[in-house]
Amino acid sequence: MAAPRIESCQFGPWKFISSKSCIMGSKCDSPNACKTALASNTEENLCELCRFDHAVAKEHLPDMIFNKNCLRIEHASGAVVEFNALDALRELRDTDEDNIQVAHAHEWKEARKDCEYTQNVQTGYDWTYTTNYSGTLSGGIQVQPTDSRIDLDKLRAKEDIRFFQELYLYEDELDDNGASNCVVKIRCMDSGFLVLLRHYLRVDHVLLRVKETRLYHASGTDCIIRERATKRKPFQHLNVSHDLPAPQWVPYPLINQRTMDVRGLHEPPVDVRGLHEPPVDVRGLHEPPVDVRGLHEPPVDVRGLHEPPELRQPTRDLKINFVIVKTSKIFRNSGALIPRRGQRRLLKINIEHQME
Repeated sequence: MAAPRIESCQFGPWKFISSKSCIMGSKCDSPNACKTALASNTEENLCELCRFDHAVAKEHLPDMIFNKNCLRIEHASGAVVEFNALDALRELRDTDEDNIQVAHAHEWKEARKDCEYTQNVQTGYDWTYTTNYSGTLSGGIQVQPTDSRIDLDKLRAKEDIRFFQELYLYEDELDDNGASNCVVKIRCMDSGFLVLLRHYLRVDHVLLRVKETRLYHASGTDCIIRERATKRKPFQHLNVSHDLPAPQWVPYPLINQRTMDVRGLHEPPVDVRGLHEPPVDVRGLHEPPVDVRGLHEPPVDVRGLHEPPELRQPTRDLKINFVIVKTSKIFRNSGALIPRRGQRRLLKINIEHQME
């Protein structure tokens, strides 16, 4: 795996360091070794995935985790503000406090109303992967309540951006029912710097919710203002086009019994050999078809190809003598089989007939 890309910027007493890398793998590299390491409580022998799972200690995690993405803000006094995927996932809620369900949840339950186990489904985790994370503080930072607010008009003013970075911490598509992701952004200007940590949740045809944490520092001050906000709207109250197709849940069979084509219930079979190309004869582009009945076998009709018709009568005894004759080329002449190129032997057949 490639090393993370590190970028940094010095801004007065502040220093910004960003680490950006790819998604963490989803499979254990050595299951047996990791199982032994977990049993013996030796974390250093775990693979990257198992070490991360053991550190988070959650029942379920998102599909895409950027475990090496990190934003670190350091002050000359030793104070540090950091944003990373590990701490963000540790703050995942253990239960779905809002009881959010997908759009076709009612139809799903109606189709299984005779099953007692599906009427009261409970999970031990929040399937929307909502986090209460607002950053990791260290180095003696003190948090105090205040009435001060971030000056949004000052942030709208056009300024040269000295440093900018956007880092994904984790993301999940909620089994094709929406999206859930956690992203941190930073921009530094001459007037100060602004950090935005946002958890974005979209459940298709149900709701849209955004949880945001903003940190703003104005140049010449000795503090950082942190604001938190949560915005939520049901889908029917959003200013979006109502021409979108409504979600429908239909209990389709696993295999379409009519066409037996599992590539699409309403799509015709696709010819993967080429949409507008004729089938390709892989037996040879410029060679005649090969007789696969046997390269070293005689023709099927062994009664004689050029003998008088009277010899082609049923016989009682048939004696065949084989004589090996060497040849070097292959042709097809008068319907008789002649050896192909590369074949060095031909079986010449002499037939002795004993007529009744």
